[in-house]
Order: sequence, then structure tokens, then C-alpha cells
Amino acid sequence: MKRSVVPTFIFIASLTSFAACVGSDPVVGADAAPPLDATAPGLEAGADTNAPPVDAAPPVDAAPPVDAADAANPCPHSRLGANGRCEPVCGVRFTLGADIAPGPAASPSVVSVAGQGEGSYGLANDGSFMFFSPSRTAAGYAFAKKTAGGYAVAEIPAANLTEVDGSRGGHLTSDGRHVVFVSSKNVLLYGDANLSTGAVTFAPTGGPFATLNPLLPPPNDSTITSPVLSGDGLTLAFSRNSTNPGVAGTYQSRRADVLSPFPQAKRLEGDLSNFARYSSISALSYDGLTAFVFDAFTTRVFTRANTGDEFTTDLTRSAIPAWLVGVADKCDTLVATRSIGGSQNQEIATVTATP
Repeated sequence: MKRSVVPTFIFIASLTSFAACVGSDPVVGADAAPPLDATAPGLEAGADTNAPPVDAAPPVDAAPPVDAADAANPCPHSRLGANGRCEPVCGVRFTLGADIAPGPAASPSVVSVAGQGEGSYGLANDGSFMFFSPSRTAAGYAFAKKTAGGYAVAEIPAANLTEVDGSRGGHLTSDGRHVVFVSSKNVLLYGDANLSTGAVTFAPTGGPFATLNPLLPPPNDSTITSPVLSGDGLTLAFSRNSTNPGVAGTYQSRRADVLSPFPQAKRLEGDLSNFARYSSISALSYDGLTAFVFDAFTTRVFTRANTGDEFTTDLTRSAIPAWLVGVADKCDTLVATRSIGGSQNQEIATVTATP
């Protein structure tokens, strides 16, 4: 059964403050070991040259081969800084662009339908993205796959999202192959996505969240919303909504590599500790050093030097006049949700990086 736009969007906004408006206009590695000496030191004068030979050291296993492309370009989406670390992928200045694939009525080639309202949820590197439109699809979510001539919209079948609580948001990973949602049981869902057909298949054990899910609070304690992953697949962020200010906030889980499960999450402090204002991260940069944060229907750009640091922001810098930002690995072109007023006028637009 189709759901109306305004009630659904108001519910999402009241629960998570990230999916829509409420009728008012939006506010416009480790250090390298020291090198070995090239040759062993010579014999001291007078040394016994007839001493028994020293046993040869056991052979050392060969180091694993380094991918030639990685060795030539250790920072694939930025550059290597003077401190030996990759510089942040994203800058801090962005400009709102035009609506994406607009039209007067829904069709396979139209994304932003006049008078219906949509919300963006993640951007793939090829320009494809996931979006929410409750009046357009039974399940609310669909993929907009980038094509040579525009976009091809594929609705996610409702039968594929029976475990999903759609009001809590979702995320399409930057490789365009996976989605993240939250179930009504307050656990994270990780699924394979087919952007051409709309099909989504969830991992039965939670995939990379198998270790983290049992550590999440029960539904009667808190509500988990707004899950997002960094492009490198190492940093997860989500919101924990609760009447208990001691646990409410934005949380991060960081894993060592993409083959490891995500461990226990910790609450982010610093500037993000103002959870009443900054209620969710809508996107993380590829390297996890930049966060795009909801702020009264605009987006604030938060940054940090290392993934273990707290995020900070500069309030003198203009916010992006849109929200629900999606970012690809190169961080040059983004997508976001914007509105001229009212949930029914929400459209998905491009956002471009500004020097």
C-alpha cells in the first residue's frame, strides 16, 4: 500500500532528524624499522681468523608482494603529506548544484519528481545512489543507477526489506555493491545490492556486524539510526537515540581491515557531543577523516587529523544548504537532499567541491 509523503517524512524527521522537513522552510602505519647495514663489520685487528664459523641465520620469510599500483600511489584519492600520512580526501567547501533527473511524474528515468519528495542515502563511485520516496515505491527505497544518458531507477522490492525499519535510514556503500540498514530489533543489516534490478540480499549473520550487533542496546533502551560506512570500509558511524543523555549520541566503530568484524562502538565527543543539534552523520569520506553532519536541514562539514581523534567544525564556514549528503571516494561530486519548503518539495541535487 502506498504511503503519503508528508506523514512518513515527518515521522522520520521526528525520530532521527535526518530524513525530511516538518513543514517549514529549511535554513538556507607504524614507524619503519631502521635500515640494516649493507655489510657486516670487518674483523678487528688481531682477531683470530681461525675461529670456527658462525652458524648461518635461519632464512627470513619473504615479505608479501606489494601491489604495484598501491606502491606507486599509496594515497589513491589524495596525496602524501610531508608527515608521511595521506592528506584528507575531502576539502571543506562545497556548492549546491542542480536537481538530479527532474520531471513532473515518476518514470524509470526520473528521480526528482515535482511535488512528491525524495531523500538521498549514499552515493556510489559511478554516480549511482540510493534514495527514499514513500509515494513512489511500496518499500520506500530505490536505486538510481547512472547510465550513459542519465539514470535508470530500480525500486527495491518490499519483499527484500521485510527486516528493515525504513524510518531509520539506510546507506549505499561507495562501491555500489552493498547496503546498510537497521532492523526493528535494533541491529544493523548488511546486504548485497543489485542496482540494475533493485534486488537486495542480506547476510544471515549480520556480515561485518556479527560481533557488534550483540553489543547494541535492546529496542526498549535506545533506537539505532543513520548507519554510514566510510569508502575504505573501515569506519562505521550511527546514531543512538535515547532519553538517557548519558548514552544518546553519535557512535563510531573502527576495524583494522575489511576482513575483520566491527568491534564495540564508542560515543564520539568533541564538537559532536552537542547531539541535540548534530543528530546524525549522513556521510563519511573515504578515509573517515571528514564527516557530513545534519544541522537544522543544512550540512556541517566536520574534520579530524586521525580516525582516532574527535571531529571538530568551524562555525564561521558556511554550511551546505542541503542535507542527507552522499559522498563518493574522490569527494569531488556529492548528492544531497534540498527543499524550497515542505517535505513534498524535497529533491535530490548535486553538490560539488569548491576550491
